[in-house]
Amino acid sequence: MQQSLGWYRGYATKNRSIKGIFPASYVHIKPYKLENESNCEPVVSVEDPVVREVTLVLREWNTIWKNLYVVREGYKFSTLSKVMRELIEWRRELCGGTLTQDQMRSLGVVITAKIDWGNRLV
Repeated sequence: MQQSLGWYRGYATKNRSIKGIFPASYVHIKPYKLENESNCEPVVSVEDPVVREVTLVLREWNTIWKNLYVVREGYKFSTLSKVMRELIEWRRELCGGTLTQDQMRSLGVVITAKIDWGNRLV
């Protein structure tokens, strides 16, 4: 990422093939670490792995959830919707920074079990 006069040069995180300039007001810089100090080195997020996994699962399930609505799978649609809301709430708690390490570990176990259960559902 390069910043210049309120603009950032870089790529979209959801689709790295989308490269260009982005307004600074639309960019959120997350904590990261560099493996090497070269310009072309990809950055590695220092985000909690459970938070990252929940984010990826929610993105994946969102597509499935929309498809369930289209094909009128009412029970699966509503069940997946409830599980997604729970995951969003738990992710919010993890990102909030108010939990102790023990609470974060136990919530991580609960989240992992719920994701496994949801994957069996879909």
